[in-house]
Amino acid sequence: MAAPRRLHLNLNFLSAGSHAAAWLWPGNRPDAFVDPTYLVETARLAERGTFDAVFLADHPSMPARSDLRPFQALEPSIVLTAIAGATSHIGLIGTISSGYNAPWNIARRFASLDIISGGRAGINIVTTTDRTAAFNFGSEAAADHATRYDRAIEFTDILKALWNSWQDDALAGDKATGVFIDRARINPAHHHERYFQVQGALNVPRSRQGHPVILQAGGSDYGLELAARHAEAVFTAAHTPEDSLTYAHRLRARAEALGRPPGSKAGQRVAGH
Repeated sequence: MAAPRRLHLNLNFLSAGSHAAAWLWPGNRPDAFVDPTYLVETARLAERGTFDAVFLADHPSMPARSDLRPFQALEPSIVLTAIAGATSHIGLIGTISSGYNAPWNIARRFASLDIISGGRAGINIVTTTDRTAAFNFGSEAAADHATRYDRAIEFTDILKALWNSWQDDALAGDKATGVFIDRARINPAHHHERYFQVQGALNVPRSRQGHPVILQAGGSDYGLELAARHAEAVFTAAHTPEDSLTYAHRLRARAEALGRPPGSKAGQRVAGH
């Protein structure tokens, strides 16, 4: 008899619902998308319903059709920190753009969330394509597809280096010797490449799970490369079982070619578990 398989359930916050007009339903509140009480209570409901995680999308610009529907407005790590304090075991996944953030700040922010939540944080790495986001950060246009994913791979390399810059027992707290942090167990990042220059260790120790679970969403060849290198869970947009299997086989083959063993548990962790 085949071993039983476990189904993982993830709640994607979509404010009033996935339909653009869902907020018009008589029972729905137009301001719920910026109401922390609504977001926390929804997450608590998901936790009681045995969901593995809640997920917050994000985008660093005003939506093009903000006149017609609610959108994700509050910064994900802030919302997830509020949810962490009101829940006990559900995973907490937030989205960040590798195109419009510095890796050191993001590493610190999500390491903090991971510690505050007791090791339940996950981070979804995305590239950002639209021109309105570029305008917000002083650019006339988004980078081309290949550049965005090259930057995302380098960005995630740095996140992992920073999260691993503390060994598990680096925080000595030895009152007899007066040693607070064992600096021999601190491994500063030394990153000097095309997009980022980072020199030094994170100022936050490792969490109970080591570091946040890394997620990725993107079906292109460049997205596949990012996922194969770094992702521990992947959002896909396959519409048939056959397409899903094809993508899974390609991803696993590429991950194995990059030195990640098939069936690796590192690719199967779920935030909160």
